[in-house]
Amino acid sequence: GRPRAAGMGPRGGGDAEADALLAHVESSPQPFVQRVAARGVVAVICSGRCARPERALRRCLVGTPPSCVDEVCGACARMVKVGVFDADAMCGELLAALAASHASATTDRRRLGDECRVARALVRGIAGVVAVSIVDPARRSDTDSDRLPPGKTPAGRLEEWVGPRHPLARALRAHPTGAPPAVLAAVARISSHGPDSAAALAGIPTRAALRALRPFLRHALLSDVDATTMGGGFRAATHAHLVRVACASEGIDPASSALVATLLAGCLPWYRTSTDARTRAWVSHTCAADVADALERAAGSGSGRSSGGTKADAALVRAATLEAASATAREARSSAIRGERAGASIGALRRMLAVLAATTDDERDVDETTTTTTAATTAAAAATAGDETRARDGETTERRTRRRTRRRTRRALRSTACDLAATCAALVAGDADEAAAAATTLGEMASSDAFGDVIGAGTCARAVAGARVSGAMALARDRGGALAALL
Repeated sequence: GRPRAAGMGPRGGGDAEADALLAHVESSPQPFVQRVAARGVVAVICSGRCARPERALRRCLVGTPPSCVDEVCGACARMVKVGVFDADAMCGELLAALAASHASATTDRRRLGDECRVARALVRGIAGVVAVSIVDPARRSDTDSDRLPPGKTPAGRLEEWVGPRHPLARALRAHPTGAPPAVLAAVARISSHGPDSAAALAGIPTRAALRALRPFLRHALLSDVDATTMGGGFRAATHAHLVRVACASEGIDPASSALVATLLAGCLPWYRTSTDARTRAWVSHTCAADVADALERAAGSGSGRSSGGTKADAALVRAATLEAASATAREARSSAIRGERAGASIGALRRMLAVLAATTDDERDVDETTTTTTAATTAAAAATAGDETRARDGETTERRTRRRTRRRTRRALRSTACDLAATCAALVAGDADEAAAAATTLGEMASSDAFGDVIGAGTCARAVAGARVSGAMALARDRGGALAALL
C-alpha cells in the first residue's frame, strides 16, 4: 500500500474538499485566488485524506493556470518528504505534465508564453524531488551535514538516476524548448543554500549535493541529444555555469571547487571527439581556458594561497590537471594539423602545466615533511599492537601506489611532450608566432625541475621532442630559433 505520513487521518474524506478547491481554481481569473486554492489542495493531499491523491495532483498540473501549477510544484518535495508520493511516482507525474505542456505549446502557439511558465514550474518541482531524494527518507533523520564524511556520497535515489535516466535529463527530452533554462536554474538551486537546495531539503552539505549531481552533469555536458537543445548552447551554458561555481571566490568550499574542476577536466578529453567545426572552435578557444581557470582556483595557484582542502582533494586536482593537459595538447596538435589556429590551446596548456608544477612542488614538500612522522607513527602503532607484518604490508601498499602514480604521470607527460612537439612541427610552415609559443612551452617543460626528472633525460619522448623542435630552427632568434638550437 501507499506509505502514510505521520498523523494521517482516514483516507477518502479529502477528495470532495480537493474537488471544491479545484473548482475555485478553474472558475476564478485571479492568480492570487488560484494560488490560495492550490495551497489548500496541497494541504489536503499532504494530510493523507485523499483516497486517490494522484488524481488531485494531475488536475493541478494539467490544464490549470500557471499560478496553480507553480504553487503545487513548489510543494512536490514536501509531498514526497511526508510519504504521500514515492519519488519515482512524483517524477513520473511531473514529466507527464511536462510532455503535455510541450504538446500544447506545439499545437497552439498562442499559449507558448503560459506553457513556458508551466514548464519552468514543473522542472522546479522535479528539482525539488531530486534534492529531497539525494538521501533516503529512512536515513534522512540520521544524516547531518556535520556528520557526513567529506569523501562519502550520500546513498539515495540518485544511485538509480544515472545518465539519461535522471529526471532532469528526462525533462530535457520531454520539453526541449522550455526545460533547458529551467534545468540550469534547478542545478543552481540544488547546489545553493536556499529553501529549494539539497542542504535545506535533505540536510547535506553543498559538496555532497554536487557529488550526487555529478553523473547528470557529466551526461549533460557530453550527451549529443542534450547538446542540441537551446540551439546547441545548452552544453556551453552548463559548462559556463560550472566554471562560475568552481571559480567563485565566496560561498563555495575548496572541496566543492575541486569536485567541479575535476568534473570539467574529465569531460575535456571527450569534447575533442566532435567533428563539428563550431564545437572544435569552442573547445580550442574557450573550453580549455575555462578548465584552466577552474583548476587554478581548485589548486589555489590563482590566488597564491594553499588550497585549504584535504590531501585527497589535492591528488584529485593534480590527476585532473594531468588529464586536461594531455587533452589540450592533443587538441593543439589536431588544430595545427588541420591548419587551424592553436594559440589558445597552447596558452591554456601552459597554465595547466604551471598548476601541475605547483602541485608537484607542494606534494614533494608534503612528502618530505611527513615521511619521517608517518614512519615513526607506523612503527609506534606496530609496536603497540604487536603487528609488525601488517605495518610493513601497509607501507608496501603505499609505495606501490606511489610507483603506479609516477608511472602514469610519466606516460602522460611524455605523451604531452610528443603532442606539443608535433604541434610545433606542424606550425613551423604556418604561423611562426604560434610555433614559437609551442617551442617555448616545450622547452620550459623539458627544462623544468618538476617535469624533467619525471620525463627522464635521454628517453624516447625527449628524443622525439628534440627532433621535432629542430624544425623550428628556421625561425628567427627572437621567435624560438635560439631555444630550438639549445634543445
